[in-house]
Amino acid sequence: MSELHAALAKAQAEFPTLPKDATNPHYKSKFTPLDTIVEKVGPILAKHGLAWSALPTISENGEPALRYRLMHSSGEVLEDTMPLLLVKKDSQGLGASLTYARRYALTAVLNLVADEDDDGQRAVAGPAPTQSLGIVLDDASVQEVITSLQKTSPDAEAVRTKLVELGVSNVPAGPLRKSTIQAMTSRQALLLVQWLEGLVDA
Repeated sequence: MSELHAALAKAQAEFPTLPKDATNPHYKSKFTPLDTIVEKVGPILAKHGLAWSALPTISENGEPALRYRLMHSSGEVLEDTMPLLLVKKDSQGLGASLTYARRYALTAVLNLVADEDDDGQRAVAGPAPTQSLGIVLDDASVQEVITSLQKTSPDAEAVRTKLVELGVSNVPAGPLRKSTIQAMTSRQALLLVQWLEGLVDA
């Protein structure tokens, strides 16, 4: 893929610094929304014979996914598949997950910086370390998770599955209890909030 790589290198040299003019409702941090990214880099990609596409598909294990492709006029293609993590299994959930995945796939492939770098600690950093498990959540961080859950109203079973995946212990069979959130590490809470973020991140 020598021609595609050469064209991408030239395009990257011309990409502007992206304006972080939207606010993440969970972390209050700034980011660049998808429409702005496309507006800024689309003409530069076209100038160098590059085109980007992203289509919903089904992965090999039958789960929803995003198939993205960076194509060059020579016929060379850089492509892969990104899983779509649906909070709600309906049209709204799919649409939010697609927007989120398209934005992150595009910025990753083109090596763009579209988010503030806070080392992953802005929303859920707590005051006291606990061995290798991370940081125990303080009351404000617990409320942050609860607020995120209330805003997105995800399916209870989907949340339970996600918590088990994150390694949270004592996950209840029914609705999520406050005590379960309080027992989470900051890293687990951060990943949970990022997962919920798909419903509101533009």
